[in-house]
Amino acid sequence: MAAGPTAAAAGLPLRPTDGTLYTFTTVQVPSDHAEPPYTLGYADLGRVRVLGQVVGGPPRIGAAVTVTAITVGPEAGHGGPGLVYAFQVAGP
Repeated sequence: MAAGPTAAAAGLPLRPTDGTLYTFTTVQVPSDHAEPPYTLGYADLGRVRVLGQVVGGPPRIGAAVTVTAITVGPEAGHGGPGLVYAFQVAGP
């Protein structure tokens, strides 16, 4: 799944918007929001740790990530709220 607009452009007020991937897992079962496989991860954003879908390059613990937004729900063919947080993994 490709990343969408930045979190700020999508109106998702999360600060800071850059962080480090703490851990991740690849999910192999369908959900209301995504078809498998998809990756979920925790990212450290300043003093908080946030859960979100991981998109972009291959996930690596310690990788630099940027908060972005992805579309889920009717626009993506799944039930759900519309835009959600995701973490765009920086290149190698």
